[in-house]
Amino acid sequence: MTKIILMLLVPVAACWSLTSIVMFFIFRPYKMTLMAGVKLHGFLPANRGKIGREIASYIARSAESAGRLKLFDSTSVINALRPEIEEHVDYFLKEKLKEAFPLMHQVMGEKTLEKFRVVFLEEVESILPVLLQKQSSEILSKFELEKMVAAKISKIAEADIEASVLRAAGNYPERLKIIAAGTGLIIGLLQIVIEYVYY
Repeated sequence: MTKIILMLLVPVAACWSLTSIVMFFIFRPYKMTLMAGVKLHGFLPANRGKIGREIASYIARSAESAGRLKLFDSTSVINALRPEIEEHVDYFLKEKLKEAFPLMHQVMGEKTLEKFRVVFLEEVESILPVLLQKQSSEILSKFELEKMVAAKISKIAEADIEASVLRAAGNYPERLKIIAAGTGLIIGLLQIVIEYVYY
């Protein structure tokens, strides 16, 4: 009976322990340490620079291809700026044009000025999205988004990374250990079947 219990408990304990050890070494040790002549360093701490660069590169590529900065959604920007643009166009046609070309202003009637106003606004609305797209690309290159994100990630403490990942994972680590223990139990049962049924 003792042998059967051991044949069940040993693989269960082994699978549970192995899973726990693997999960431990994902995060720890934070710094490289020597144990019995073997260098030990957690997977995430050891590779945080490479992982940070990959994340930063992905974010930069996504921002450039999808964003041309989504911040600069031309429709919403134009709608937000429309009142101010119209105000400036009106001021130009009624005041600036009058000062610069008084004779032309006298000849032009209200209908002509209104047509000029419509044309100016249409031109601004057609040019503005192009300018915003161009400026967004230049802003991305000037800010060096990839380097900024990589630098920010490199400054995050290892303990904070571990806490964030475990918080996001919820009860998944414990479920994984239970699955591992269940796998060990199945292995133990198979051993018992082989030991006492086939031999």
